[in-house]
Amino acid sequence: MDNKIISIENLKFQYPNQDNVILNDISFDIFKGEWIALIGHNGSGKSTLARLIDGLLKPLSGEIIVDNINLNYDTLWDVRAKIAMVFQNPDNQFVGADVMSDIAFGLENRGIPREEMIVRVNEALKLVNMEKFAEHDPSHLSGGQKQRVAIASAIALEPEIIILDEATSMLDPEGRIELINLINKLRKEKNFTVISITHDIDEATLADRVLVLNDGEIITQGSPAEVFYNINEMNTLGLDIPYPQKIANELKKRGYKVPNKYLTRSELIDWLCQLN
Repeated sequence: MDNKIISIENLKFQYPNQDNVILNDISFDIFKGEWIALIGHNGSGKSTLARLIDGLLKPLSGEIIVDNINLNYDTLWDVRAKIAMVFQNPDNQFVGADVMSDIAFGLENRGIPREEMIVRVNEALKLVNMEKFAEHDPSHLSGGQKQRVAIASAIALEPEIIILDEATSMLDPEGRIELINLINKLRKEKNFTVISITHDIDEATLADRVLVLNDGEIITQGSPAEVFYNINEMNTLGLDIPYPQKIANELKKRGYKVPNKYLTRSELIDWLCQLN
């Protein structure tokens, strides 16, 4: 992953008539095909950052460069054509009377010819396993099905980048895992970049890289293993740690010689199976 898809340079943001700075001179890069998880407590600036990248908000200062395009008033729609967002509540995104027309809505707005639109809609429905629901009213679907439709709408746009803004927070644990696995599968097949804003630490462990925001600044970043092994830093920031790491820490307290590294769920299970 040596090709930058997003570069953030000295970005600063403050809402009008508010004293506190939401983002304070942050800089980082995201690479094509990468999965980035943005974590931090409420008010840390995660969702604000996503909206800045999509041009929904204007920074106070700094630069946002998306696929070699410097985001500004003149390039706004060029940048947005490369990005699709999936929000926390899919009901807020539905505009069509049925699933198929809802997925087609974004394509119509971009002037996609009807013949190509039909192909894209059908392909997107197939990718998220929702072909049987093409003529269903989106409001009558389950939470997981609604999010699948929202993802299909994003996939049909053929974006370079998909931003998940707390997109799994309304799902049960099983639905959350199913959705994340689906996104990861599609990312590899379609080679798009994922930015995931989440409070779910276990979800963040599946990312390629984790960025931790606190009070508008990037406190730390790195692989999930690098970020979540530092339990003291996570506790200081008021953030949770992944469940396997909790188990590993409890075992250490009980005198077990747990490997001195971050353990994923499967690695922890493998290690436990080797105990006598």
